[in-house]
Parts: sequence; C-alpha cells; structure tokens
Amino acid sequence: MRVAHGLHRGGRTDHQHDDLDLSGRMERHCVGAHTSPSGLAGAFSAVSCPTTGACTATGIYQVVNGTFVTLAEKWNGATWTIESTPSPSNRKLADLTGVSCVSASTCEAVGFSATSLGHDYTLAVGNA
Repeated sequence: MRVAHGLHRGGRTDHQHDDLDLSGRMERHCVGAHTSPSGLAGAFSAVSCPTTGACTATGIYQVVNGTFVTLAEKWNGATWTIESTPSPSNRKLADLTGVSCVSASTCEAVGFSATSLGHDYTLAVGNA
C-alpha cells in the first residue's frame, strides 16, 4: 500500500464532513451492520462500488487513546472486512474522506491528517 501526505492548505478548520453511518446504506449495493474496529466511535465518509458485489468504504474511527485513525472496509456482497490502512504517526486525527475504485482490488483513497497543534496535511493511500 502506498501512502503520501503533504500540507493541506484548504480553508477547512473544523474537520467536519457529511458522514455515512457505519450501520447504514452505503450505496444501492452495499448494506451491512457492524462496528468500528475498536468498538468506539467511527464513521464512513465515502464509498466506491465498481461492481454490485464489491464496495470499499473509507472514513475514520477512534482508538482507545482518543486518537482518530483511518478506516477502510471492503464489502463482498455479503459481509464487510476491515482493511489495513496506514495512519501517519504523531497525528491526533487521520481521515480518509474520499475513495475511488476501478476494480474490486484497485482503489485510491484521499483524506487528511492533523496534528494536535492544528496543522493539516493531505493524505493519499492506494493499493494499485
């Protein structure tokens, strides 16, 4: 998996976005109920379904120490599987806010990470 990050220079300072509920309908083909990997707060921000039985959803979840890290899960038409995603070290928050898949096995996700001092950085992750 490739990872890139750099300074995020957009006007976004509140780190809020429209979330897709973890237990809700992702797209016409992707429905499932489950919890975040840590069992704490989590939300999907984006979903891409290149076929009826293949979706990837990305977002964020909270770990025990209060840090928010990246989240990606794959839907195979019947169940969700948590995917391993890197989160930059020394960040208070890392969120994958967009995803695009050209096939069931080839996706690129983008988002941002932030330090506890409020410095934002862009984040890109891919498995191609």
